[in-house]
Amino acid sequence: MMSSAIHVVLVGAWLLPSLALQVTSSKHVASDCSLRQMVAADLSSAAQHKACAGSEYVKAGHFAVDMLHSTRKMAPHRGNTDKLAVWIASYPRSGSSTMLSMVSAAIEGHEDDRLKQGGTFSLFEPCHDGDVYDDWKSKQGCSSLLWGLSRCDFKGVKNLWGWADPHSSNNHSKFAADVATKMCSASPVVAFKTVDYGHDLKTWNWLLDSHPNMKVLDVVRDPRSIYASWKTTEPFTTLVASGDFYKLTEICENFAKNIRFDDKRVHHIKFEELMASPWNVTNKAYTFLGLPFGDPQEA
Repeated sequence: MMSSAIHVVLVGAWLLPSLALQVTSSKHVASDCSLRQMVAADLSSAAQHKACAGSEYVKAGHFAVDMLHSTRKMAPHRGNTDKLAVWIASYPRSGSSTMLSMVSAAIEGHEDDRLKQGGTFSLFEPCHDGDVYDDWKSKQGCSSLLWGLSRCDFKGVKNLWGWADPHSSNNHSKFAADVATKMCSASPVVAFKTVDYGHDLKTWNWLLDSHPNMKVLDVVRDPRSIYASWKTTEPFTTLVASGDFYKLTEICENFAKNIRFDDKRVHHIKFEELMASPWNVTNKAYTFLGLPFGDPQEA
């Protein structure tokens, strides 16, 4: 008879098919292990199970199952979902940093005291090599980090690689979970951008469903231009030469998937259009986010 633990994971895997994520890091090609495949492997082959266990597919699936079992426990920590959470998703060298800066400037100059207080809390590339987490957080993967970040919950985070970046709201301080929580909680808008996660947004639909005020800016750029930039910019030049990086066909496929992903919480931005008509594209993005667009933002 199947053990109750494995039965729970099987049920969770089949109930949450969108969480079998195909995620790629900057140093590793995509894994092909889903939570469902891991469970099947667990029943048939210990060696295969071990090979699958570190997959981001599996981490995301386990996090989803944990969420199912921890609904009551997590309920008191669902605060801060009243604030706007903006996820900027794309690939490296796509213009995503420009978009993060644009969102970061959203609060500047507003007369609304609620908006002026705290400004925008911005974070540059969470879920990056160099992040340091407690073991339990690490096992849950990027899914757990982005879920917590959208709620200003930094429990289990020891350091964030992008905290020191000029695009981040670091207050010129070293990372500390309590400092990040305080700064984030005081802000009406939290914004973050990823370049190694969220490539197939449909598989992250669960994260959007978990937060009533989360919106996504999906940045699209001609893949040939992205690739050309990689060829002349380190560390991407070395990664491309090693063969251990994204392929043009993969970028095209995921861009196409996301464009077909028709969701009112997702706004697609073409980098080329942003360069050609910055006022129009930025104004539309602010309208989508529900934020005023005035003189400070145009400056």
